[in-house]
Order: sequence, then C-alpha cells, then structure tokens
Amino acid sequence: MQMVIPFIKNNLTRIFLLVILIFIWFIDYKSKSTFTFCLYSIIIKKNCFACGTLRGLSAFLHLDFNTAFNFNKLNLLSIPVLGFVYISVWKNNRF
Repeated sequence: MQMVIPFIKNNLTRIFLLVILIFIWFIDYKSKSTFTFCLYSIIIKKNCFACGTLRGLSAFLHLDFNTAFNFNKLNLLSIPVLGFVYISVWKNNRF
C-alpha cells in the first residue's frame, strides 16, 4: 500500500502537467480579443510587464517563435526557465 500512494501521486502530477500544456495549446493567440486574466490590466487599463506571456507561451507551443517574442520580450527569458522547471518537476515528480 505504501508503494501505491507515491505511484498515484507521481502519475497525477504528470497528468496535471500535461493538462496545463494542453490548456495553453488551445489558447487562441491569434485572436484580437481584449479579454484578459490580468487584474492589473482590468483595474488600471494598462498593460503590465507580464501581459502577453500566456499568449506567447501558446505561440511558442505552436512553434511561432517570432510571435511569442513580439507578445512579450520577457518570453525570451521566461520560456527557457519555465521549460527547465517543467522538466525538473516531471523528472522528480513533486511540486
């Protein structure tokens, strides 16, 4: 029984990580919609330093690197860091 719980937890972690990637994949980064999750943009009506990161990640997953960079210049730094964190969590199976 003690071996089963870590096995389930590890697989749930991997499934959760795959669901996140699938969610980001289906974000329509080509849309001209003004809908945003950013509270700063909603309240202040200006873009924050992280605006465009999620759409940039979606563009990156679609291999549209130029668009990913144009959405947010910090994607050049954040995508490799997030990739490293994603891979290390996938290997170590813990958050």
